[in-house]
Amino acid sequence: MFNIILIEDCKEDIINAEFIINEWAYDKEVTFHNFATPELFKEYQKDKDFNQINLFILDIDLKGSSTNGISFAKHLRTSGYQNDILFLTAFKNFVFEGYDSRAINYLLKPVSNCKDKFISCINYSYGSNIDNTSPCAKMMAKHNVTFSDVIYFKANSHYIDVLSTKKEFSIITTLGEISEQMPSNFVRIHKSAIVNMRHIIRCNKTRILMDNDEHFKIGRAYKDDFHEVYGNYITSVYN
Repeated sequence: MFNIILIEDCKEDIINAEFIINEWAYDKEVTFHNFATPELFKEYQKDKDFNQINLFILDIDLKGSSTNGISFAKHLRTSGYQNDILFLTAFKNFVFEGYDSRAINYLLKPVSNCKDKFISCINYSYGSNIDNTSPCAKMMAKHNVTFSDVIYFKANSHYIDVLSTKKEFSIITTLGEISEQMPSNFVRIHKSAIVNMRHIIRCNKTRILMDNDEHFKIGRAYKDDFHEVYGNYITSVYN
């Protein structure tokens, strides 16, 4: 199940976003809920883990709320939320603050004017969160970890070490098998490593830096493919 929450207080914008999402989701298992303020969402969610939500779509100016979408996004991140945030707003001047919250994009209303980008963002989030049925995903599920939690996979003799935002553990498989099952936001950078591109802070021709401060060398045989895949990933997320 793919779970979407929209925090939006404008009735017209709610109707437009819901129509596009329902049209996109006709052949998928998706839940969609709207709340006018973050406070109403938190009352609904109670003590449940925020990470049960795959995608938050946030407006910024929220009438009737003591906070705004930017502040709520920061609250989600400091509370341990690791999945996707998308801003859909009428305000251009918050764009850099939006990306500080690791948002996958910052789209300007009305959503009808950016429908293709809106759907592209939802597809991106769906593709990187939903594959929980592959053999690799089932092995990780025993550790209460999904692909969306993973920072990297690293080969270690006959095992694969998995570093996630929750814990570190090992599974019995190969990087080749993971490559065939992994979502589109993962890329192989070396014969011994696969990384989640969401956690790359920066890269040059030969090395990358992850957001846990670990450096990885890009293998010579993987260099061209990595830069092509990562370039396409950046383009799809930020354009």
